[in-house]
Amino acid sequence: MYGTYHGDVSLSYAGITLETRMEGGLVSYRRTCNGEVVEKVLATPPEALLVHPVPPLYLPKAVARHLEVSFPPVVVGPGEEAVIYLTFPLETGVFAGTAGSYDVLDIFSPQKAKYTLYGSGNGGKIARWCESRVSPAPPGIDCHSGAVLELSVRNQSRSFTEVRRAVFEDTTIYLYFDNDTVFMTGIMEVFSDTVAETRTLKKPPREGMQNALPPFAARNLLPVEKGRFMMEFGV
Repeated sequence: MYGTYHGDVSLSYAGITLETRMEGGLVSYRRTCNGEVVEKVLATPPEALLVHPVPPLYLPKAVARHLEVSFPPVVVGPGEEAVIYLTFPLETGVFAGTAGSYDVLDIFSPQKAKYTLYGSGNGGKIARWCESRVSPAPPGIDCHSGAVLELSVRNQSRSFTEVRRAVFEDTTIYLYFDNDTVFMTGIMEVFSDTVAETRTLKKPPREGMQNALPPFAARNLLPVEKGRFMMEFGV
């Protein structure tokens, strides 16, 4: 389903349907997912329609700017690096584009969102929460429902450290996709059992993968990129 489309569109996948139709200079848009039907009329026909994976931060409302992936404890020795593979859920974004500019038209997902508070009630962050298994190699997962996270955990401390979660801010998340996989490459620098820094790489993990529109595009924000997120409430 992911890709760039021109003209009338008719897509169907795993109970999700998406279609557009030109009608007398107007474009009708109709999408169904989990029994929900969304219909819109575009007065300005787009030059292209982009269907891309987006981070799971927008449904049912954009209440969180952070993604927390929790997993069984991984123990990393002092000065050592461990590469593990995790998974996290996705949402699907539909973008209408004209003259190289793309605006979000629709975002949907068949999955229900779960949230948590990372940190204290005073300075904590509301985060989209998910739980993942730990794998030594990229696990198989339906690319329309979940993404693979390759996480390099670098222990900069002087002691063995247990890592059981990774938190990313929306402006630090970059996704890449092909016909089979949605992928994110993350790096986590661990300084203690309470402080770490996370970021993701802005390059495809393998040749032929396409970059998804970044998170700020789905929020119509200016591309002010922090590049890193400091985890200060435990790893």
